[in-house]
Amino acid sequence: MATTHQKIEQGARSREALLDAAIALIADGGYTATGVDAIARRSGVVKSALYWHFGSKDGLLIAALERTAREWVAEFEASVVVKAEPAQRLENMLQHVRKLFYERPDRVRLILSALIERGPENEEVREGVARIMGVMRDAIARGMSVLPIPPDRVKGLATLALQILAGAFCDYFANPDREVFEQRLKVIRKSLALFVEYEIEHAHLDARV
Repeated sequence: MATTHQKIEQGARSREALLDAAIALIADGGYTATGVDAIARRSGVVKSALYWHFGSKDGLLIAALERTAREWVAEFEASVVVKAEPAQRLENMLQHVRKLFYERPDRVRLILSALIERGPENEEVREGVARIMGVMRDAIARGMSVLPIPPDRVKGLATLALQILAGAFCDYFANPDREVFEQRLKVIRKSLALFVEYEIEHAHLDARV
C-alpha cells in the first residue's frame, strides 16, 4: 500500500507529466485542436487526474503558461542578469532570445495559442498571459537595472524591448529563415542601443536641471 509520501510524489509526477504533454501538444497543434483525451494519452495519466489537478482544460493551460514563464525567467536571469557592462548584457539578452527562437519555439507558440484562441472568451486566460508578460518585462528590467537611469525609465525600456521581441517572434513564425532573423537581430540590437543612449543622455540632462 502506498504511503502518504509516495502518493504525494506520484501526484507531483502526474501533474508535471500533464503539463509536459499539454505544452507539447498545444504548441504543436493549438489549444482548440488539443483535446483532454490526447493530453491524457500523451502524459500516460488518467483523464480524471487532469481535472483533479487543474479543474479544467483552461486551468491546465494557465498552469502550463505559468510554468513556461518560470522556466524562461530562470534561464533568462541566469544568462542575462549577471555582473556585466550594459553592452554585454544586451548581447547576453539577444543571445538568449536567439536560443529561445531556435531551440524552444514551443514556449512562444503556447503563449500565442492561449492568447489568440482563448483570450477573447476567457478573462482568466487573458489575465494569465498578462501576468506572464509582466514577469518577462520585469526580468528584462532587472537585466537593465545597471543602467544609470531612473527605475521608471528602465521599466519603459524593458516594455519596449518585450514589444519589439514579440513582433520579431511573429515575423519569425511567418518566415522562419535564420538568415533573415539574424538581420532582424542586428536591427533590434541597434534600436535598443539607441534608445538606451537616449535615456542615459536624458537622465544626465535632468540631473543638471
